[in-house]
Amino acid sequence: MKVNVVYAHPAQDSYVASLHTRVLGVLRARGDEVVDFDLYP
Repeated sequence: MKVNVVYAHPAQDSYVASLHTRVLGVLRARGDEVVDFDLYP
Protein backbone atom coordinates (compact mmCIF):
# COMPACT_ATOMS: atom_id res chain seq x y z
CA MET A 1 0.00 0.00 0.00
CA LYS A 2 1.22 3.53 -0.70
CA VAL A 3 1.08 5.77 2.37
CA ASN A 4 1.80 9.49 2.76
CA VAL A 5 2.74 10.55 6.29
CA VAL A 6 2.60 14.28 7.06
CA TYR A 7 4.45 15.29 10.22
CA ALA A 8 4.52 18.85 11.59
CA HIS A 9 6.10 19.42 15.00
CA PRO A 10 9.12 21.61 15.76
CA ALA A 11 10.50 19.57 18.70
CA GLN A 12 12.37 16.42 17.69
CA ASP A 13 12.33 15.06 21.27
CA SER A 14 8.56 15.27 21.74
CA TYR A 15 5.95 12.57 22.26
CA VAL A 16 4.57 13.36 18.79
CA ALA A 17 8.04 12.80 17.30
CA SER A 18 8.25 9.38 18.93
CA LEU A 19 4.82 8.48 17.54
CA HIS A 20 5.95 9.61 14.09
CA THR A 21 9.03 7.39 14.28
CA ARG A 22 6.98 4.42 15.48
CA VAL A 23 4.34 4.84 12.75
CA LEU A 24 7.01 4.98 10.04
CA GLY A 25 8.65 1.85 11.44
CA VAL A 26 5.42 -0.14 11.56
CA LEU A 27 4.36 0.89 8.06
CA ARG A 28 7.74 0.03 6.56
CA ALA A 29 7.96 -3.25 8.48
CA ARG A 30 4.71 -4.44 6.96
CA GLY A 31 5.96 -3.59 3.48
CA ASP A 32 4.12 -0.38 2.74
CA GLU A 33 5.61 2.20 0.39
CA VAL A 34 5.96 5.26 2.64
CA VAL A 35 6.50 8.88 1.64
CA ASP A 36 7.32 10.98 4.72
CA PHE A 37 6.64 14.73 4.68
CA ASP A 38 8.35 16.50 7.59
CA LEU A 39 7.20 20.12 7.59
CA TYR A 40 9.87 21.12 10.15
CA PRO A 41 13.14 19.80 8.62
